[in-house]
Amino acid sequence: VNRAIRLSLIEGLATGVGLFILAEPIMMIYARRKFTVPDAVQAAFVLKMYVIGMWAYCSYQILTRAFYALKDTKTPLKISCWLAVFNLLLLFSLIWIPKIGPGAFGLSTSITFIINVGILTYILRSRLGLLGGRKIAASVIRAVIACAVMAAVVYLLKLNMQQANNLVVLAVCVPAGGIVFVFMLWLLKAPELYEFIGSIKHQTNN
Repeated sequence: VNRAIRLSLIEGLATGVGLFILAEPIMMIYARRKFTVPDAVQAAFVLKMYVIGMWAYCSYQILTRAFYALKDTKTPLKISCWLAVFNLLLLFSLIWIPKIGPGAFGLSTSITFIINVGILTYILRSRLGLLGGRKIAASVIRAVIACAVMAAVVYLLKLNMQQANNLVVLAVCVPAGGIVFVFMLWLLKAPELYEFIGSIKHQTNN
């Protein structure tokens, strides 16, 4: 469980940061006909609100499977049902805030999943004991450092490609961001990188 959570957090943080920075060029691809440029800008903002909780979406999948492995399918379902009501109330509260508007759909979902992950982690810890919190915290710190460097590189690339086609921007920024992120994990000697490579090799050999 510890290993899966660490890998999911790293994946979620990297993906979330990348999508947040590249939200505009991603949505601008669809800016044609009735879907105007202002519509694309607004959609990009909604996407940014959703990806705030990207790390939580990834971790949630791991935590629910841990409960299923314990033959408990009811607990995650009950929590999700209660939080669905909370999500709806939160959405109606946020949507009236002028600067948030449609972004409330993404923001309320992100907040709800973050709370969900927190509750599931607390309950799972009470059943399994310590989940290796220090190891997870160290993993998150390394991921945040790697994400910060990746974000700087991707942002500078995007800034210097303002006149380029959005598809070209994505074709350059996405691989560059991925390479920088993996390089930083290697530089920081992140065990998760080697665990991920090892799991791929294991699957290939099988």
